[in-house]
Parts: sequence; C-alpha cells; structure tokens
Amino acid sequence: MTTPVALYLQDAHDIREGIELVRYAEEQGFDAVWQADSRLVRDAVVPMAAFAATTDRIKVGSGVVDIWTRNPARLASTFSTLDDLARIDAPTVVVHGRLDRLLPVPHAEALASGIAGASLLLRDTM
Repeated sequence: MTTPVALYLQDAHDIREGIELVRYAEEQGFDAVWQADSRLVRDAVVPMAAFAATTDRIKVGSGVVDIWTRNPARLASTFSTLDDLARIDAPTVVVHGRLDRLLPVPHAEALASGIAGASLLLRDTM
C-alpha cells in the first residue's frame, strides 16, 4: 500500500505558477492538490477551477474555505460546478468585467489560460 501525497498551496504564488506546480505534481504521481482561501488575498475557487481544468487525474480540493461569507448551499453548488469544470473538453470563453473589484482581471486571465482552448473576453462595462 502506498501513502497518498498531496500538494497544499496558499497565497504565496502566482496562479499561473500554481497551475504549473499542480501539473508537475500530477506528473510526479501526487494524489491531490489543496488550495486555501486567504482573507483579502486569494480566493480558493478561481485557482481550483484552473487546476481542475488543466489536469487529468489529480484531485482538487480546498484546504480552507471562508464559511462566513459562503453559505453551505453556495459551497455545494460551487464544488459541483468545479467537478463539471474538470471534464471540460470544448473551447471556452471566459467573460470578465474590467470593473470587477472582487476578482480583478488577473484572476480571469489565469482562469482562461488554465483552460485548454479558452479565450478571454474583457468587458469595459462590467
């Protein structure tokens, strides 16, 4: 029996670097990757989506999620959506507003770059 090995990421890395780390971990046989939420620094869901969309086998999970700002129903639907995202095999357009204060443009850029065949459409009015 082998011992499962996982990679735990916090907010000390760029999302693109995180994608590369997760791809490398998958190539090396790691079983899972965990991304933490950070207060005011890094949302866990966007990088998890990028990781799920750019890997084939590794399990993606949240190390820490802020339960005070996300109710249980929203968390359940988020993780269900992430599960679907992991199976994307068609080109995707990520639409993002330049005025979004909660998730700045680099989050959308990282998501789009992490999904095979995806393009990014930035809207000035959102």
